[in-house]
Amino acid sequence: MSSIVGGSTGFTFPDGTVQTTAAAGGGGPGTLQAVKTANFTAVSNNAYPVNTTAGAITATLPASPTAGDYITFIDYARTFATNTLTIATNGNLVEGLTNSSTIGTNGASVSLVYSGATQGWLQYSAVYTPQVGGYAANYLVVAGGGGGGSSYAGGGGGGGYLTDVATLVPGLAYTITIGAGGAGGTAAGNPATSPGTTGANSSIVGNTTNVLSIGGGGGGGYGTIGKNGGSGGGGSDSGRAGGTGTVGQGNAGGAGAGTPNYGGGGGGGASQVGFAGAATAGGAGGSGTASSITGTSVTYAGGGGGGTYNGGTGGSGGAGGGGNGSASGTGSAGTTNRGGGGGGSYMDAVPNYYVGGNGGSGVVVISYQGTQRGTGGTVSSASGYTVHTFTSSGTYTA
Repeated sequence: MSSIVGGSTGFTFPDGTVQTTAAAGGGGPGTLQAVKTANFTAVSNNAYPVNTTAGAITATLPASPTAGDYITFIDYARTFATNTLTIATNGNLVEGLTNSSTIGTNGASVSLVYSGATQGWLQYSAVYTPQVGGYAANYLVVAGGGGGGSSYAGGGGGGGYLTDVATLVPGLAYTITIGAGGAGGTAAGNPATSPGTTGANSSIVGNTTNVLSIGGGGGGGYGTIGKNGGSGGGGSDSGRAGGTGTVGQGNAGGAGAGTPNYGGGGGGGASQVGFAGAATAGGAGGSGTASSITGTSVTYAGGGGGGTYNGGTGGSGGAGGGGNGSASGTGSAGTTNRGGGGGGSYMDAVPNYYVGGNGGSGVVVISYQGTQRGTGGTVSSASGYTVHTFTSSGTYTA
């Protein structure tokens, strides 16, 4: 076994392969051990070349380390991107977090030092700077808004709205899905085809992170109730009920009204229920919710306004991209990448039937403090945070 001490240095494996590392601290990276090809438990003050050619390997950290202990892990065959190295915590913290670390960069090496119980193991040196531990990231996930109904119809519900903080694990890929807005009801004058279509879900999926935002409910049209969703669609004429919203994501749609102008109910929004239609006017869509995750305050997931029958007034769309209900034709579409519900459409005395407005597509935003630590989406910065904005489906790699 050869011992490696602080400073920039190199060593040669028994097969002649040369590995270079930039060690920091007084004693690392440690005494070189035999190449590991299967799961193992590390011992403090050693350096472990790890060969993942045959498959992923888990290295478990010591159970009872002492402050000042150090360990190094090295990608012996440069295959960590194909078969990852997982560093299991064994009951201690890593970078102040409890989750295991995944190293997925070919040729990576990483040295850790144990700092004590408060922060646990800390990375102090690396080749290709792999990040150990996880890092906290804010997220916003908005689903597609529901389509507005056709013919004195209800407005579509806003897409489900979720925001919170997740721990992202370096080296892992997270699947980002952006929900499309639902289609507006058709103009066939057929109750079976008159409701708006419910919007599609948006999500972040990967490791233990699974965030699912539910698409907004389609607005009821020509004698139908509103559909359930992230926020519920508004009901159509003659008191037909609005759809229900999803708890923690949105609100219910409003009910439709009766004669003479049969105002459709407004779709629900992320922060407000849809307004009920009136005898002479469609109900307004419920307001969405504002977020400053991108560095600018933007309101998302508003409900669509209700449409009317001959001579009535269309309901206004809710703040957050909700489309307006119509008093003369088709309903207005919800705003793209805001998750707004589409507006309900009009019907005249002839009768002529009109198409409901399409719902707006959703959006996913991931934001974390400091310089860029991941890839995917459109990358920007604001107030010391790096922001990844996804307006179409893709992958975020931490």
